[in-house]
Amino acid sequence: MIRLSKYRGWRLSAILVLLMAQAPLSAHQVVVYQIVEMTVEPQNDRLVVGLHVPASVAGDPALTRLLQTGDEAALEEHLRIVGSDIARSLDIQQEEATLPAPVATVRPGADRASIDVVLRYDIAASNRELSARLNAFTSRDGLVRTVAHYRPAGRAVQTVSITGPATRIAFDPPVTRVLTSFAVRGLRALFDSSDYLLFYACVLLPTRRPRLILRLYAAAAIAQTAAMAIFVANEPAMAAWLPGATMAAASAIVIAAIQNIARARVRCVLYVTVVFAVLNGWTIGQSAASVAQFAGAHLSLAMLAFAAVVLTGELWLGALIWAFRTWLDDRGVPDRVLVLAGSVLVAHSAVHRVMERGHLVTQNGSFGGERAVTWLTLAWIAAILLVAAASAVRRGSGRAHAS
Repeated sequence: MIRLSKYRGWRLSAILVLLMAQAPLSAHQVVVYQIVEMTVEPQNDRLVVGLHVPASVAGDPALTRLLQTGDEAALEEHLRIVGSDIARSLDIQQEEATLPAPVATVRPGADRASIDVVLRYDIAASNRELSARLNAFTSRDGLVRTVAHYRPAGRAVQTVSITGPATRIAFDPPVTRVLTSFAVRGLRALFDSSDYLLFYACVLLPTRRPRLILRLYAAAAIAQTAAMAIFVANEPAMAAWLPGATMAAASAIVIAAIQNIARARVRCVLYVTVVFAVLNGWTIGQSAASVAQFAGAHLSLAMLAFAAVVLTGELWLGALIWAFRTWLDDRGVPDRVLVLAGSVLVAHSAVHRVMERGHLVTQNGSFGGERAVTWLTLAWIAAILLVAAASAVRRGSGRAHAS
C-alpha cells in the first residue's frame, strides 16, 4: 500500500509538471511613454510652473511640422494657443479655487521636437492647498506620463508620476486629508486582493480554539506588516519579483488546503501562515508603494493608516468567517465533511490562480520569473510527495495497530 501511494504521488507530480509547462514563454514587451516633465515652485505670492512637453502630445498636429520648418511667425501663434490650452488643462487650484489665468511663456525646445512652457500665477502667500490636473495629454505615438516635481522652499521635493487618465493631484496635502485618503486606499487594496479570504477559509475550516486563532493572526500580521514595509522601502528591487510572489501566495493556499486534508500539526499550519502572510504582504505592499507618492510630507503616517486599515479589516473578516464556522458547528454539520468539502473547493480555486499567475510570470521572460516558476514547481512536487507518503505511512501504521 505504501508503494502504491508513492506511485500515485509520482503521477500527481508528473501531471503538475505538465500543467505548469503549458504556460508559454514569450518576450517581455516594454511600454514606451511620451514623458512630460513638470516643476511646480511656490515663491511667496507667486507660483512658477515649468513644463517640458513633447510636440507630439501638445494637442496641435501642425506644431511638429512648424518646429522643423522654422516658420517663426506661424510658430509663435501656435505656441501661444498651445500655452493657453495647457494652462486650462492643468486647472491649478489653491484651496479648491481655480487660480486666475497665468502669464504664459512658450518657447521651442532645444531639440526642436518639444516645447518649454513657463506659467506664472499669483497665489496666496500661504503656499498651501495647491493642486493640479495632471496628465491631460494625448498622443498617437503611445502612452503619456507626466512627472511633476513640487519644490516648496525649505522642504523636501515631492515627485509625482502619473499615467493613464487625467488626475487631480494635491501638492503637500494636509495630514488629515492624507490619513483619510490612505485609509480609503487601504480598504480598497484589502478588497482588491481576495487571496487572504481563501487562506483564512482554509485556516478556519477545522475547529480551532480562539487563542490559537489569535496566535496565528498575530504571527501573520507581523509578517505581513514587515513585508509591506520592505516593499515600500525598496520598491524597485521588490517589484521585479512580484509576479512570482503572487503565484507562490496562491500555492500557499493550496498547501493550506492539503494540510486540512492531511490533518497537519499546528506548527506546520503556523509556518505556512507566516509564509503566506509574507507573500500577501508583498502584494499589498505593491498597492501601498504605488500610492506613496501622494502622501506628500506625511509618508510615515500615510503608511501607518494604510496598514492599520488592512490589518483591522483582515481581523474583522476573519472574525466573520470564524463566527460562521461556529454557527455551522452548532447546527450539527459534521466537522470532517465540512473540512474536506471546503478544502477541496478552496484548493480548486487556488490551483486556477496558480496557473493563471504562472502564465503571467513566464510571459515576463525575466530570469527571476523563470527561477520562481522552477522553485515553485519543485516545492509543489515535494509537498505532494510528502502528503502522499505521510498518508501512506499513517494508513500502514493504523492497519498494523489494528492487526
